[in-house]
Amino acid sequence: AILTLKLVEAGEWKLDEPLCHYWVDPDVVNDPFHKILTTRHVLSHQTGFVNWRNNHSTGKLTFDYKPGTEYGYSGEGFEYLRRALEKKFAS
Repeated sequence: AILTLKLVEAGEWKLDEPLCHYWVDPDVVNDPFHKILTTRHVLSHQTGFVNWRNNHSTGKLTFDYKPGTEYGYSGEGFEYLRRALEKKFAS
């Protein structure tokens, strides 16, 4: 979270840019909610994901609600953000 906010402060990352510009998890590629998921949703625990995908009844990453509409801690959300950051900044 701190690294991400430092990147935002430096103007290298945007809180409200959809993460799909950098990463889309294969489990949610067909769910339209992936197009609105942002860093702000992740950092405020409003992704719509359960904590870990294996805790979901499907065993897959799934949106249980529209990002930004409810609160629930999600380790998967932070992993999603990590993957997006890696895709943008990995050399």
